Amino acid sequence: MDRIEALLASVHRLAGSLDIKKYDLSGRVSEDISVSVQGGRVDQMSASDSIVVLVRVWHPSGAVGVASTSDISEGGLETALAMAREVSTQAPREDAPIFSPEATAALADVERPQASEPVTAGLLAETLLSVEQRVLSAHPAMQSIPYNGLSQQTTTSFYLHSEGATRRQKAARCSLYLYPKAEEVGRRGRMGNAVRQAASFLGLDIDGCVEESVQKVLSHLDYEKIPSGRYGVVFSPSAILALLGAFSNLWNARHILDQKSLSRPEDIGKQIASPCLSLSDYPLHPYNIRMPLFDGEGTPTRKTPIISDGQLVSFLHCANTATVMGQPLTGHAVVGARVSVDAHYLHLQRAQSAASELSLESTDDLVYVDKLTALHAGTQALQGSFSLPFDGWRYQRGERRSIEAATVAGDILPMLKQIVHISHQEKALPSGAAADVWVEELSIAGSES
Repeated sequence: MDRIEALLASVHRLAGSLDIKKYDLSGRVSEDISVSVQGGRVDQMSASDSIVVLVRVWHPSGAVGVASTSDISEGGLETALAMAREVSTQAPREDAPIFSPEATAALADVERPQASEPVTAGLLAETLLSVEQRVLSAHPAMQSIPYNGLSQQTTTSFYLHSEGATRRQKAARCSLYLYPKAEEVGRRGRMGNAVRQAASFLGLDIDGCVEESVQKVLSHLDYEKIPSGRYGVVFSPSAILALLGAFSNLWNARHILDQKSLSRPEDIGKQIASPCLSLSDYPLHPYNIRMPLFDGEGTPTRKTPIISDGQLVSFLHCANTATVMGQPLTGHAVVGARVSVDAHYLHLQRAQSAASELSLESTDDLVYVDKLTALHAGTQALQGSFSLPFDGWRYQRGERRSIEAATVAGDILPMLKQIVHISHQEKALPSGAAADVWVEELSIAGSES
């Protein structure tokens, strides 16, 4: 019997001894190794083995008490169960969590990436030191990689409840990120970035990460100011996913019921975007390294269309919100002190009906937004407005030039309807998959001098 099997068995036994009739338990065991380097030396190296367990106990009235613990000894689990039971006597019954009706349903049968055996911290450090040397030797202006990291993480997620549900899933992920900086005399320092993930160290695209990070930072050396004005804008896959994530209240059923959303329950079927846009949450997408099979309530995950040909077709739900709104479960519960809702892996793609064909090489004048920053400070989620600094380029007659400093501003709902093109070529990212998205016109605040 492994550690998780012993944990689940202990919870069942302890709940019986405490006369707790209805309960559930969820959590995750993580094993992490990570390194970062600086100037040819290991800057940080860490290894951790952690476990987090969340226990919920239902009072006969329907109210629910919640307790968390990292102590999975008999005493620690008993204390957590007793504490959750005590909290349930004081908890409100309104909007109390319920068991997912699909917590015992069959999980999707998908082919998951095969993870290799865990690697050592020494191998990660040796690899990252070599990567640093390759990046810094790529061009005389390359000075450092202020932010870098190479890590491997193995996690086991689990869920059970008192009516027979038992879930567990093991996943592994290896990640590399690089943010090199280049500096030239009399010029501002410029940075680029690249990230790669794989299910195993051997599958990690290290060469691709090095090449992308170098090419990005070098492309920003020859920069110029851009006059303020309105420009056609193209968002990179990472930029559009970041922007959509900042306004996820549009399809988050929990936010909608809490009246903290730009959408209302009756908006299903409403045209909220250009007909060329389709968006879904696709946790089982082949690009998604984690590929979660169930959510925090044990509900099986599945592909959930959100926007189809510009039309809002579904919200993302947990068991409670689906019940209240009379809509199907989608498998997006995040269990904590209160059950919230979140996407797993957004997939933005060109609608099948889209017919426009545009290219950066043939454009007269537009701005390419590669990376957005200050998302928390620069977005007003309930008003729908944004004003965000970005890294990017200005394209004129097929040639591109880095922009020294600028912000892009607009309102998300009008912007979604002003999308005129989505390219065919998708890019896989840690948070989702997307392609370049062309917007008819947005405000760019630059510098006139």
